[in-house]
Amino acid sequence: MTVQREQPSTPGPPTSICHQISLLRQRGMAVPNQTEAVHFLGNVNFYRFKGYLEPFVGPLAKGPQPTFRQGTTFELVVGRYEFDTQLRAMLLGAFNRIEVSLRTQWTYHLTYTLSGGPYAHQQPGLFSKGYERNWQDLSQEYTRHGQANHAYPLPNCPTWAIVEAMTFGLLSRWFGDTNKQGRQLIAKHYLLDESVLQSLLRHLTPVRNFCAHHERLWDRDLKTKMKIPKKMGTFAEPASFFNLDQRGKLYNTLVMIAYLTMTITQNRDWVQEFVALMGRHQHIPQNEMGFVPNWQNLVIWQ
Repeated sequence: MTVQREQPSTPGPPTSICHQISLLRQRGMAVPNQTEAVHFLGNVNFYRFKGYLEPFVGPLAKGPQPTFRQGTTFELVVGRYEFDTQLRAMLLGAFNRIEVSLRTQWTYHLTYTLSGGPYAHQQPGLFSKGYERNWQDLSQEYTRHGQANHAYPLPNCPTWAIVEAMTFGLLSRWFGDTNKQGRQLIAKHYLLDESVLQSLLRHLTPVRNFCAHHERLWDRDLKTKMKIPKKMGTFAEPASFFNLDQRGKLYNTLVMIAYLTMTITQNRDWVQEFVALMGRHQHIPQNEMGFVPNWQNLVIWQ
């Protein structure tokens, strides 16, 4: 049986920025300041900008050029875009902390605590059946980064050096394929169950990639769900922090990132910056991010 594939749509011709603005106006968007709109679209690809337009399309609008809801303004959509940009930047800062910490814990426990030695990543006994694939991918990543930039050539690179060439996704896979004892030792540092940390790292990998590649994030439905922790450090009843009805929304992710940054840095700087960000962008519909009512009053955000 031959599967008929849907033919891709034919793109229209390139248009000027002024014409792009005219199209927005024809569809019902108010663009009061032509100069500011031209400047913005001269720095933000219209195709990227279109990703932020969908929530403003009217419920009965149909066709390739649907009309916008009444009251939609260019400034309102730009506000969503700017919020998303600032949110991703904040998250990348958090991911930097998390990634460096996880590399450190994984290396320390495999090489020292579990006596894997300087080449612990080459000890199959410390890993599950995914070892061969992970080692192949890590070797390629190390080579791609350029062995000339590293003090140790393959295969004589110690674990504490080669771990620095791991992407977040690859590090997540190596953690998941580490034996249970190793995962438990690492997760204990973050006061989490190892199954929760394993699930969380798989969940965070695409989120980190969305941030790194400047993709729209704020209202996404995240396909890779994470396990909700029953225990989370010294917090009582941590399940109350989460939105259990919208597990694919970003809010639950933000709760765990807030927790990890607090655990790693021993301060609440990131949490305070995030709460301030939300305060500056009160036009953002928080329900579309999965926020629970009165989230600011939860102890995790205090």
